[in-house]
Amino acid sequence: MKKILLIIVASITLCACDNGRFQPNSLPKPSVEKTDSDSVDSKDLAALQQICRDMKNSIRDNSYRLESVEQSLNESNKELESKVDKQLVYVLLAISLLLLVLVMVSLWEILKLQKRKEKIKDKLIFLENAINRLKDEGATNNRASSRIVYDYQDDIDYLKRQIVALKENVNKENVSKGNRTYGPGSESKKAPASVNDVKSGYFGFNDDRGIIGKVYTSATEEAFFKYYAKSDSLAEFEPLSVKRIKSISSIRKAITILEGSLQEATELSVVKRGQAVQREQHGQKYWQVIQPAEVKLK
Repeated sequence: MKKILLIIVASITLCACDNGRFQPNSLPKPSVEKTDSDSVDSKDLAALQQICRDMKNSIRDNSYRLESVEQSLNESNKELESKVDKQLVYVLLAISLLLLVLVMVSLWEILKLQKRKEKIKDKLIFLENAINRLKDEGATNNRASSRIVYDYQDDIDYLKRQIVALKENVNKENVSKGNRTYGPGSESKKAPASVNDVKSGYFGFNDDRGIIGKVYTSATEEAFFKYYAKSDSLAEFEPLSVKRIKSISSIRKAITILEGSLQEATELSVVKRGQAVQREQHGQKYWQVIQPAEVKLK
């Protein structure tokens, strides 16, 4: 703007200087002498022609100056417009970059929020599964610990079966003794019904690896199997009753059901005893099922 004002002031000054040339003294003084109206003095005509030429030259010069000033103004306008356009472009570019940065930051925050939601969702699922698992374990432990009323009838039935089996063994021994002949000086000896079954006891419930929990000398509430020792590290076992094995979630590691349903059964019959071996780990001995017992359910 300052440059434009300077150009305008310079133009006005030049015009004023040119106009100053035409003073009244430059005009020829009228002749005092009286002349004929129909005739013109040659000197006056030459002066008038010179004045016209000077005026034309002045007008032409002023036209050139005006064109120069106009051209300067146009160039100044173009330069100003160019500067304004560049500044506008820079401003728009800065605004675009700012918007782009804001969009990128927003997207990043959205992604972080989405990942955080997924982590929270995974934690909720994990906690829900843990709660369900704890509920199942608690229900299993409650079933095992809620056996306050001892099932004597099942134990009595089991003992009756054992008594019948012992009576049958005794009868077989008596029959074999009656058919046996002894020489003179010989003595009759009574052999035990089963040498390997002399030592027996009771097993607690097994886990999902087939490891027996505890060993008992009597049929307590925590006993689930009766075992017969075949050696120091081998024993056969069979379940005591249906009600007891129903409370074990991992019972199928110790029992193979040939017939019937465990949920609907009220009685069982042992087809084949299972086998367990005694192992030792870190100085501690424990029994582990190597062959499940085979039973039929009714």
